[in-house]
Amino acid sequence: STYSNIAPGQTADVIIDVKNNGSANITNSFNVSLYANNIFYANNILIGKATINSLNAGETKQIMIQWTPTNVGYYTLKAVVDEENVIQESDETNNEKSNFTFIDSCYISNGK
Repeated sequence: STYSNIAPGQTADVIIDVKNNGSANITNSFNVSLYANNIFYANNILIGKATINSLNAGETKQIMIQWTPTNVGYYTLKAVVDEENVIQESDETNNEKSNFTFIDSCYISNGK
């Protein structure tokens, strides 16, 4: 993964890879939800959702959800696949992934 700091009020594209680890194709649409957690400002706030229309066995698709943080600090971004349980799965325990990021108030302007 590639990380870059952003400042409050700046919009970031959060890219999420979703892989079907199962042996069956998924032909139904399902959602991927993205949440932000910050111990001071945000507690499991839904940032947005994206829909995947189908996903073949072994296939990976990338989705993008935009996020504009409002405060400085450390955040945990959590992606949840098929939160509504639309897809019947043999393993429901691998549908979440979290990553940490830091939102900084410093701006860099071409060294000037």
